[in-house]
Amino acid sequence: DFYDWLSSTIGIIFKPARCGNGECEPPDEYAGFGRFGCVPDCGQFVQRTPVRVDLSPAWKSVPDGRDIKDLPLGVGDNTKMSFRWNVWSETMGAYLMAQDTDEES
Repeated sequence: DFYDWLSSTIGIIFKPARCGNGECEPPDEYAGFGRFGCVPDCGQFVQRTPVRVDLSPAWKSVPDGRDIKDLPLGVGDNTKMSFRWNVWSETMGAYLMAQDTDEES
């Protein structure tokens, strides 16, 4: 009986937070931004700062009069060059975007 009571009591007291149940339950749930937080329950995080990332791939930065093959990139004639990127957040301990993005995004 004691274990049944303890299990039912702990289940009520320590129920896991569930985003979307209509109740903001800190510390597991917090105001959302990007892919983080729980917007349905806690709303949008209001202190957001837009960040603009300008990246210029090497093949678009070749000085006039030079050929990309002259640069020390180890790139051959038939290589399609591309890159992917993301932004690391020390605060969140994760990348801001769920997946790396390419230069066209």
